[in-house]
Amino acid sequence: MGRHAAIVLASTFAQPEPAKPLRFDYSRSGNPTRAALEECLAALEGGSAGFAFASGCAAATTLLHTLRPGDHVLSGDDVYGGTFRIFDKVMGPLGSRPASWTCVSQSGCRLR
Repeated sequence: MGRHAAIVLASTFAQPEPAKPLRFDYSRSGNPTRAALEECLAALEGGSAGFAFASGCAAATTLLHTLRPGDHVLSGDDVYGGTFRIFDKVMGPLGSRPASWTCVSQSGCRLR
């Protein structure tokens, strides 16, 4: 039988004193529940670490910020609006532009 982590609903965590934070201080930067999920994902995938995000846009933004100016991303032309805005308003000014493709049928895809 496996170990079950408790779901922690707290948004803030008590600290012993100022300027000496413990592992968790505020839920958005990390919490025991998310840490347990990330550990489980890493174990399931045989990885050294796992990462959990609150949304797909948060995950996409994190990955896109690993790009350098001139790097290219291939994206569908019907991508989620929030992801399109990340490409257009955030990554574009940083020098990364997506190349998009259009699929008019199962066999007819082309770059735009």
